[in-house]
Amino acid sequence: DTVFENVLAKAKAEDKLIFLDCYAVWCGPCKMMDANIFPDEQVGEFHNANFINIKYDMEQPYGMKIKAKYGVRAYPTFLYINGDGELVHLNVGGTAKPEDFLKISKLALDDDNNFMAVNNRIENGDRSASTIDSYLKMTYRAPNQDQLIDEHFHQLNNEEKMGEETWRLIKSHVSSTNSPAFIHFKSNIKEYTNLYGNKEVDEFVI
Repeated sequence: DTVFENVLAKAKAEDKLIFLDCYAVWCGPCKMMDANIFPDEQVGEFHNANFINIKYDMEQPYGMKIKAKYGVRAYPTFLYINGDGELVHLNVGGTAKPEDFLKISKLALDDDNNFMAVNNRIENGDRSASTIDSYLKMTYRAPNQDQLIDEHFHQLNNEEKMGEETWRLIKSHVSSTNSPAFIHFKSNIKEYTNLYGNKEVDEFVI
């Protein structure tokens, strides 16, 4: 697609990121973004100053290429791509408020905490709860989700397994009842309840 190739060249020349809105015409949250978030004045000012903004329908021919290349699995997905075509940041799902969307876009410009930085830490073996949590919040149903949590869990002693950061990771992201983290939770449910309360534990069980 010559349009996308031209955008890549422009991004490289201007040292900007591309903001790519990956949408589908039937997607309700995509329509909400179009109606309520993208027209917001602050969003417009920030995006026009910092990004080259484009959108592709993921069910049209070139959109399907983008979908395959960047592993888009849900709509809307927002991709932030550099002039070399590398994925610098991403977010899956719409936002209800312009300020929440701006937080996502500002994070794309944070070279220490955007997806590229967090992904590099994951690839270099960082299995801290905070890094895994950041990574999983940016991805959607990541195929390595439970594996990362298991690897984090296996490096902890019993006291650390009950710690707040690890509990938040388990509660937010564990998706398999066969996960060592879930099995540990089930075996120690009374202790988790004492530490974090009936409400949180019941919500996770449900």
